[in-house]
Amino acid sequence: MQQIIMFWYLNQEREYLAKRVRLKLIADEREMFYVKWGIPPESRQRRRLQLASKLWSDPLNMQNVSESAEVVAELVGFRESGEHVSAQFCFPL
Repeated sequence: MQQIIMFWYLNQEREYLAKRVRLKLIADEREMFYVKWGIPPESRQRRRLQLASKLWSDPLNMQNVSESAEVVAELVGFRESGEHVSAQFCFPL
């Protein structure tokens, strides 16, 4: 039961981030993120959700974690304050 609840929360978070991709990023920025994260341009179906699913996909890879943090910070508005993402998420530079 607890796994089902955790899976539900994870899906809710992914849906939220996918919605923020559309709201916070202009088309050129979205395309840049899709290319960077390996989402092919011909897969027009729910590319925002594909991007959200790839975030935090490899928690042992610090590059993936750092890049995921950059994307999430931009989507939720942390980057608007001008503070570097490593300070927001407590990552060493």
